Amino acid sequence: MAIFRCLTSGLLDAGMVFGRLPFVDDMRTEQVEALVDCDVLVASTNDLQTLAAVDPIVARNLARSNALRLRASEARLAGLAFQPVPARLATVLTELADHFCKVTPEGVRIDVRLMHGSLAEMTGTTRETLTKVSGWLRSEAIASIERRMIWVQDWDALLAVEEGTRTMPGRSSKMVVEL
Repeated sequence: MAIFRCLTSGLLDAGMVFGRLPFVDDMRTEQVEALVDCDVLVASTNDLQTLAAVDPIVARNLARSNALRLRASEARLAGLAFQPVPARLATVLTELADHFCKVTPEGVRIDVRLMHGSLAEMTGTTRETLTKVSGWLRSEAIASIERRMIWVQDWDALLAVEEGTRTMPGRSSKMVVEL
């Protein structure tokens, strides 16, 4: 029995390219999961290469899209290496809020349905650890992860968790690396 684990490298914005990218001989592809209903334009890699070769605007937009994805992936990898789970979860919640939030009198509501397993994958942790950390966020009245949505009651406190200036008891805010 094969066990598959996923690592989320980032969220895609409208117009971003994913899949087998042009100008790379690597045949590996990406796995993408839509969090909300969306439209996807399917184009072959050869067609994108041909179009980019004759249209500098297409080539520039492909390069920009790839650069943005590379930067996001590098930031996520640095977070996995150097941030504790509460800070990584706070980062994921702020990223989700950038895409799916609605500001209400009760706080910031993130309207996206995520299973705990999916949120754990996005955070780079286990479901069990995600449950502990989300319980701490709820007990501190910072954020509440519910079945159908996520509520952020204290945005400033969530940012403090993300920055590492507010920490969960028993967890360090920074990882010390000796070379």
